Formats: sequence, C-alpha cells, structure tokens
Amino acid sequence: DDGLANSRLGYFYEEFDGDLTKAVPYYQRSLQLAPTNVGVLGNAARFLGHIGRLDEAYALHVYLTQQDPADPIEFGGMASSSYFAGKWDRAIAAARNTLAMSPNFGGMHFYIAASLLLGKHDAARALKEGKNNQVIEAAAEFALGHKAKSDAVLASIIARTSKDNPYQVSEVS
Repeated sequence: DDGLANSRLGYFYEEFDGDLTKAVPYYQRSLQLAPTNVGVLGNAARFLGHIGRLDEAYALHVYLTQQDPADPIEFGGMASSSYFAGKWDRAIAAARNTLAMSPNFGGMHFYIAASLLLGKHDAARALKEGKNNQVIEAAAEFALGHKAKSDAVLASIIARTSKDNPYQVSEVS
C-alpha cells in the first residue's frame, strides 16, 4: 500500500473516468499513507479545486510552493483556484508568477485576462492580455462597446468550432 500510487489511482478515476466518487477513497488513503508527500498533496490540491473547495486547494498550493518555490505547476494551481474563487488580484498575481517561471505555461494568460475583464472590469487590459484567445477577445470587444468586432470574432469561433467543439461557442455567448 503506497500513498503516491493511491493518489495516482484517484487522479486516474477523477481525470480519465470522470468518476469523483471512485476517486475519493484513493485520495483519502493516499493522505493517510503519505500526508507530507508533495505528489500526494499536489493531487489532493487539484482534486479539492475540482470539487469546489477552492480555499483549501489554494492553501495546499501555497504550501507546495513553499516546499519548491521554483515549481510553476503549483503557482498555476494557485492561479486556477483563485480565479474560480473570484479572487481576481490573487489570480492575476499567481498567474504572473507562473509565467515568470514558465512563459508558455498554459492557461495563465486566460486567467489574467478573464480576471481583468470579470473582476476588474478592465476590458482594454483584458484584450491586450488575452490577445491570442478569441473567447477573451469577443467578450472584451463586446464590453468595450464594439459589437461588430465582437460579433465578427464570435462568428469566427462558430465557424472554426461548431462542428467538432461546439462547447466553445457557449464560452462566449
């Protein structure tokens, strides 16, 4: 019986089967067996975020960044849990820290731009930050009163994604 192995089994049930109920006992067992293992704690933090326990997820990500201050993954976790908790300044700061360590870390520009747009009501800065994200672009242009530009971007998203990834249209509309 190994803590990290149990944690990974929980992760597989959570991420690949989408079965949170099956994942829980593996995460619980992993924490019993290896309560200080950073891999176990990292998976637990991500799981807590997925089930909406965002403050607890954030606290674990903070702890993990203290154990390894050069690990962009846990700073990214701080950004994610902060964003979904609506803690905009904290999300922006954590995402910027992540990008300082790993400039191409996925999702961080989105967290910054969406936090600027939704939380700070700064569509102009959101548009600059999210320059390569059409979802941000459409929403920011709309917020700036540029309905025609927003509609054009939305039409582009629909044309590009409606057949294979129609959920992306709902991210904007």
